[in-house]
Amino acid sequence: MEENYLENIRSEIINGNAKLIVKNYQINNVKLTMNYNIGKELAEAGKHYGEGIVKKYAKELTKEFGTNYGITNLKYMRLFHNFIEKGHPLDDQLTWSHYKLLLPLKNLGEIKYYINIT
Repeated sequence: MEENYLENIRSEIINGNAKLIVKNYQINNVKLTMNYNIGKELAEAGKHYGEGIVKKYAKELTKEFGTNYGITNLKYMRLFHNFIEKGHPLDDQLTWSHYKLLLPLKNLGEIKYYINIT
């Protein structure tokens, strides 16, 4: 009878951890999709209104949504969009933090190397 409690606890831990893994995957996927779409909008806006538009938008978005939407992050989002548009597959096993480290790299072989070791 005592073992039943232990088995129930084990089941809760296993099920809870599985749900957390799925939830974290979903959250990461939403963040990557959102950042890609923001980057797409920034790329389009830049074509029509010039590079200064990113700075203007960063000012507005930072006031409204906080520092995650400052000029540096917005530039990373635009780079991310361009990176994916150039044919690099979106690897949703990587987080936004991983992509921010990879985006400044110019050599595709180097990028693939780092993706493979993560």
